[in-house]
Amino acid sequence: MAIYTNDPCGPASGVAIISPNDVADIAAPVRAFLVNENGDVTVTMIDGSVATLFGLTAGTVYPFRIRKLHATGTTVTGLVGML
Repeated sequence: MAIYTNDPCGPASGVAIISPNDVADIAAPVRAFLVNENGDVTVTMIDGSVATLFGLTAGTVYPFRIRKLHATGTTVTGLVGML
């Protein structure tokens, strides 16, 4: 079995449920996330920029490195972060 490092270009090595929160960052920034229903998310990227991503599709993994999932502007639930 191959051992992977925590290199940002490498594959995910874990998962975590992400709960929307307008104040607190995610415990560990994620390298990608999966949405479980169609909708929009507002995120803070790893570089600090903030954006609302409109029209995301359920079952899709989005390769965005985010550090916060905002409650305001987010319409989907059940996001899974790839660590």
